Amino acid sequence: MKILNNVIKTAADIYGVNPLDNCRKRPVVYARNAICAVSRECYGMNLKSIGKIINRDHSNVIYSLKQHEILMQYDKEYKAQYDTFYSLTHNLPLDKVKAKLLKKLRQLNKDQLAEVLNYVNNLKE
Repeated sequence: MKILNNVIKTAADIYGVNPLDNCRKRPVVYARNAICAVSRECYGMNLKSIGKIINRDHSNVIYSLKQHEILMQYDKEYKAQYDTFYSLTHNLPLDKVKAKLLKKLRQLNKDQLAEVLNYVNNLKE
């Protein structure tokens, strides 16, 4: 997927490492954590798909997401790097349909948007 290639490339630029390296050095792990978090939060990917991207098992992705939450609370340097990474990757256009949907959502007033969000939150997976 082109979007995820951009996410990985951005992580490599910000963290100064190849996040797909098979090592446990801190910068590499931090870059993988960030990729997992953005893929899950912004693009709604499932654990198996994220694991496939970073050459890891889904259980490693779960662990990575938990570590991300902990690091965001207690590690200021990690949080600063992640915030930069997030700001560059959270709004990459997924495809034309989603881009059109986002454009339509931006045109709604507050009441209409609240109604749509309420409807979406009440949907069951």
